[in-house]
Amino acid sequence: MAGGNEVKPEELGRRLVAALARPRELVRGIWITTRRGTVTIWILPQPLDPETQRRLYERTAVLYDFFPDAELAVHVLNPGWFKDGDALSALPPDAQPIPFTTTEGGDSGRKNVATP
Repeated sequence: MAGGNEVKPEELGRRLVAALARPRELVRGIWITTRRGTVTIWILPQPLDPETQRRLYERTAVLYDFFPDAELAVHVLNPGWFKDGDALSALPPDAQPIPFTTTEGGDSGRKNVATP
């Protein structure tokens, strides 16, 4: 990748949104943090069963193909694993939202980003 290990969050976000094109209805929000050269992606889905969560993780693997030299980490904040479903409590305060849209219900311009 040109520019060493530097990953532009906007590009990473575009790639991730493309990778999540099919299960987009499962995702309520995506955030990114960057610390010490590591880009961490935080995905907040609807409550998921373990198999669906595994498939969601598998879809993010494309990021490692597009950014092979980058230090990346992906966390799926499944509300079913948190007390009272409060998955947002695990989101770091400096996390930046990555906007994406959904065509669900024919509303192609609707933003689908949860805010903490």
